[in-house]
Amino acid sequence: MPIVEPIPGVKVGYRAGGGLDQSRIDPNQVVFGGNQIDEEIGNIPYASSADSRMTMMTPNEYFDTIAPYTRVPIQGGRDDEYRWTPRPTSQENIARIIEGIKEGKMIGAPTLSYGGKGEHSERKTNDDVWGYAGMQEGGHRMEALRQMGHGDTPIPVLQQRNFHVSPEPLRPPPRTVEEDDDFSRRLRLMRAQRRLRRR
Repeated sequence: MPIVEPIPGVKVGYRAGGGLDQSRIDPNQVVFGGNQIDEEIGNIPYASSADSRMTMMTPNEYFDTIAPYTRVPIQGGRDDEYRWTPRPTSQENIARIIEGIKEGKMIGAPTLSYGGKGEHSERKTNDDVWGYAGMQEGGHRMEALRQMGHGDTPIPVLQQRNFHVSPEPLRPPPRTVEEDDDFSRRLRLMRAQRRLRRR
């Protein structure tokens, strides 16, 4: 399993395989380690297809990528204290991850899923045929790095590319106050009509 140290004291691990392109990883940073289950934080990803790629992304770029698609909108922006707190226990989990990193534990490379669009023949030659498929794994680890002051420092991220998966459509923008009022008015009218029909 390759283990890289893109930030001094922060080890990031992933498993090669499936034709994973390691060309964007600085070979001088690669150390080959054994199985270190007790020393790992999060899942250690393994490429699921020959189209998958290892890329370098900052935590902020990671959140910028997923923000327009998440069903629960990301609460914070680049300048906010937290960007990733989807669960009530998230801040506690992030604090534990920070402690683990400071203890020298390795984090699994975060993962983003991509689906294919366009012609099958373009799949390996054109990055534009891939669209974000709405799945991510590693938000807490990325937020931990932001909390440690590394929000704009690139680390390895696995782009899990599977051509049979459809890209996720953008999350619709939130309704305006006027649209919300109109929706509420139509809902009240519909309920009133239903009550009248029952009589």
